[in-house]
Amino acid sequence: MAAAAARWNHVWVGTETGILKGVNLQRKQAANFTAGGQPRREEAVSALCWGTGGETQ
Repeated sequence: MAAAAARWNHVWVGTETGILKGVNLQRKQAANFTAGGQPRREEAVSALCWGTGGETQ
């Protein structure tokens, strides 16, 4: 179910507390894509990468 919901996000946000959020700008909704439990700063999102090396956007 998470994979189906993830495709509708326009923006991905990583937080310093370790939560990965997907944001749908049309619906003005944000959803967490991090496993349950208490987020920890040691698991902070510090970089997001996607695509291939040839992509420039």
